Amino acid sequence: MQLVEKHMIKQTDPRFAALDRAAFDRAAFASKNLYNAALYEIRQHFIFTGTYVNYHAIDKIMQKHEAYRALPTKVSQQVLRLLDKNWTSFFAALKAYKATLVGISVMVQEESYTSKASFLDLDTIPVYGKMGEQKPVFSGRRISRGLYKAKSGRAFNTDVNGSYNILRKALPDAFSNGIEDVNKALVALPASLVVHPVRIVIPSQPKMSRKR
Repeated sequence: MQLVEKHMIKQTDPRFAALDRAAFDRAAFASKNLYNAALYEIRQHFIFTGTYVNYHAIDKIMQKHEAYRALPTKVSQQVLRLLDKNWTSFFAALKAYKATLVGISVMVQEESYTSKASFLDLDTIPVYGKMGEQKPVFSGRRISRGLYKAKSGRAFNTDVNGSYNILRKALPDAFSNGIEDVNKALVALPASLVVHPVRIVIPSQPKMSRKR
């Protein structure tokens, strides 16, 4: 058994700054290596398959890589999350660029609480983290994976509810001229909007016959 001496250096010690800078440089170098290695994997996969490797997939792929193991696990995961965020921004910019080529204007909208608020009841949709300790209260609720139930009891598709709420959040006056009685009729959209749905059809569940 070999004894090892342990020396503690305080932050006031002149040597601390040099040691701290050296440790930072090593961590930055290892992070750069991991970022570039993961970037290569994602780029090659995208070039040859046309599909994107998201964070969860690339994290599993890189776990055995020496660049991943050179850093603490949480640090490696943060590096890969940053890479995933950069790719997401790239795809968003690419989509906006292609849209402008055909005359479409792209608007990026924050969408917190849009799946929880009731569109038919015109619930106020706050921004997450902007209300302090106060919790938002909504008129309706999701009753199943694909159905949302408004205050009146009317059930309709969850994705439809969320989509309309995102539109309301981006354009607060989008439906100001088209709502008369939300409890009796679904919303009639003003002429300025692109899509003009007349009604939402909810297919009924087929009844299961009992075998005798």
